[in-house]
Amino acid sequence: MAEYLYAASSHAVKELTDGGGQFNSAERLIEDLTGEQATLVLPGAPYAIAQIVAHMHYWQSYAIAEAQGTTPERPAHLIETFPDVSLEDWPTLRAAFLAGIEEIKRLADERSGTVSPARNDTTVGYELAENALHNAYHLGQIVLLRHLVGLWPPLGGDQNDW
Repeated sequence: MAEYLYAASSHAVKELTDGGGQFNSAERLIEDLTGEQATLVLPGAPYAIAQIVAHMHYWQSYAIAEAQGTTPERPAHLIETFPDVSLEDWPTLRAAFLAGIEEIKRLADERSGTVSPARNDTTVGYELAENALHNAYHLGQIVLLRHLVGLWPPLGGDQNDW
């Protein structure tokens, strides 16, 4: 394998996307939320959980496209990546986001050691790991919002509660 300034293995990408170590998985954090719960915007909060998931899905789709050699157009304004999500659209968004995680893992298996089409000093694996870390940041926001509305722990309990 060539030397890259930034690289990550497919195992690292999978660990980060699956919520390994000290993280709950994205699936655990959003699977049990109803449309009403996911679209609720708390007083003082900038976004609902569904808007955060829509933002993560946008950038996850962007990372997938880049890993496949496509150069997606960046939005003019970041706020465009936090769209309103209706109660009815929540199940579809949740399923698409979770399917995207599986696609990230598949791409990591296939291409983690190859040069990133977006940056010649970086592997596809690193780009996918960056996306997983971006998701971890926003999943932390979702954990906080769940706590604030009394929806913690997720269904099945907190896997990190010892």
